[in-house]
Amino acid sequence: MFASVVAMTSESIRGPGELIAVIPLLIGFVPHESVVVTGLDDGGEVAVIMRVERGDLGVPDLVEPMMADVTATLRREGATKVILVSWTTDDVSLGCEALDVLTPRLEHDVKVLDSWATDGRTYGGPGCADQRCCPPGGRPIPQCTAIPMARVSRRIGHRPLPPSSDQRQQVRNIARVAQRWEKKLELGRDEWCERSWKEIRSHMEAPAGAPAWGKVLGGLQDVRVRDALIVSWLGASDEVISDVLHGRDTEGVDDVMSGALRPGTATIPEPSDLVSAREWVETLVTVATQRRRAVAHSLLAVLHWWNADLAGCEAETRRALACDPGYSLASLLADMCAYGLRPGWAQTRG
Repeated sequence: MFASVVAMTSESIRGPGELIAVIPLLIGFVPHESVVVTGLDDGGEVAVIMRVERGDLGVPDLVEPMMADVTATLRREGATKVILVSWTTDDVSLGCEALDVLTPRLEHDVKVLDSWATDGRTYGGPGCADQRCCPPGGRPIPQCTAIPMARVSRRIGHRPLPPSSDQRQQVRNIARVAQRWEKKLELGRDEWCERSWKEIRSHMEAPAGAPAWGKVLGGLQDVRVRDALIVSWLGASDEVISDVLHGRDTEGVDDVMSGALRPGTATIPEPSDLVSAREWVETLVTVATQRRRAVAHSLLAVLHWWNADLAGCEAETRRALACDPGYSLASLLADMCAYGLRPGWAQTRG
């Protein structure tokens, strides 16, 4: 183990990228194939930086005495929180075994604010399924030629810890349920869409476990079920929702679907309902595999657009199209953003 007590100066580190960029300057070398433990005191200042060999974390006889040294050093230097960075060229897209060994042992003594992985050029959260913070290929590490901090910005720790191995297994289980649910479409689309919609409504009212999420994800892959959810957010009647689920192009469906574009003709979603919907869909993103995330990102784009947030809408369409380049709803919304088109109720407000 290598430990360094660091004297800080004046500015703040703004985000994990800057922290990763400055670590080699602080300790004097690039910590290849290591986990760097950055200990923070109660005021958010860096109290100590330690480097642990990743290989040593795979040797049971070395782990416990090494962890005793780490935790003793953290206590001695007054560190109550840590940020972990796994420095490796290994593929950690599904998780980092070294962090899985280190994290639970540290959590007995300090609060683990966040965990990241880097190959020295880019960084991301091991096993993170949220492309908003961890896009494919990672985020580039910013250039850093000085040591600019005394305090670590709280924004470094904004993101939850990457999924544990149990959580990653849950995503796989959900994907299997979704696949089985999609196969039931062979029994008849109308009935299958009705059943899928019932699952979604039940789940939104009382969120359930992995099997329910799988049926929700599987159902939303069908555009009828997806559009039924969208018109329900716009206050559509049960009759209109049924028309959408059965693929009936009725006047009621047209009034709701196109009403959002015409000033003064659509029901304006309640702000609290939009917040609840967004939280639900954001959770949907985290439990979906990449192939099924296009619909979730597109639904988030719709919710941003309804709030006249074209930048947020455009960002979600990019994420959707990264998952499925041919996803038509995302392409449509991207075009609407490019033309500066806002919902009808935003137009009425000028």
